[in-house]
Parts: sequence; structure tokens; C-alpha cells
Amino acid sequence: MNAAPRGRRFLLRNCLPAAALLIAGCAAAPDAPVATVPAAGPDEFDVHREQAEMDSRTPEGQKYEHELIPAIGQPLADLLKKCTAEFPGAEESFELMFRIDRFGEPKAVLANPVTDLSECVAKGAWYFAYPRPDEKYTGLGIAVLVPIRIR
Repeated sequence: MNAAPRGRRFLLRNCLPAAALLIAGCAAAPDAPVATVPAAGPDEFDVHREQAEMDSRTPEGQKYEHELIPAIGQPLADLLKKCTAEFPGAEESFELMFRIDRFGEPKAVLANPVTDLSECVAKGAWYFAYPRPDEKYTGLGIAVLVPIRIR
């Protein structure tokens, strides 16, 4: 006679290994997002820029911009300091384009023009905590353009 009842043997033999695989899969470190620069060239950035300009003309878009800047201001300043230390002597201007979904998660972080410095900043910006946009932006999210100037 087996020590474990039939139902428990089934759980131990079949469900426990499956649960362990599921937990291991969830605990694995996610890959860093890779879509930080326009894959198709400046056209993709321009499409997002046009959307950002339209979004910024709405009351909801203006409200979001006023919430976004304080939310990412210090992390962005810290990231700029880190990236300019990594790429010293860079005196440049670039634009960052953020597309934030309805949950406040970044779906695109693009830089234009793409340089070592702007790419460093765009990659790091994926990890900021973004505010949730208005429910008006439940479809594609909201696009926001942030100009950056390094002196």
C-alpha cells in the first residue's frame, strides 16, 4: 500500500512539476525592451510626433503633460547625468517620444536623432514610473514629446 492517497499522488506527480515550471517561468528576469530607436527610420518617429502634437492640444493631453514632467523629472535628470558621464563631451539636443498605454506602461520610447547619448537615455527611460493617462487614451495610449538639450 502506498503511503500517499491516490489524489495526493496525482498532485505530487503531475501538478507539482507543472507548478514549479510555471513559477520558474514567472520568476525569470524579463528581457529589456529593445524598441528604443525607430526601427523604420525617422518616419516612425514623425508619426508619433504628429500624434503627440494632436494629443497635446486636448485638455486631457495637457493635463497629462503637467502630471508627466514632475513624475519623470528627477529620474530623467539622474539618467541624463549617468548617460552624459558615459558619453562625455556630448553637447547636443534631441527629442524623446513616449507612448504610454492606459495602464501607465511605456509602449514606445524613441529618440531623434539617434546618437549614443540619446539611445542611452531612451533605453533607461523604459524603467520610469509613468502616470496613467486619461481614459480617453485607452486605445493606443498617449504620445508625449519631450525636447532635451545638453549643454
